[in-house]
Amino acid sequence: VLNISRSGSTLTLSWDSAAFPGYRVQAQTNAAGITTDWSDAGSGTTSPFMINVSPANPPVFFRLSNP
Repeated sequence: VLNISRSGSTLTLSWDSAAFPGYRVQAQTNAAGITTDWSDAGSGTTSPFMINVSPANPPVFFRLSNP
């Protein structure tokens, strides 16, 4: 389970890193919807993972990936 919370412009993604060690956050920016083009989201291998978001930017999709 990937938990999500937002405070202002900071989005926080968190997961049970003991149950899912080594998992990483991947992201995709695509206004047309989700495709197969995922990339690692910076240093998103540690829970919680925080990222700044802006409503002016295109949609971003996130997923938790097993290495």
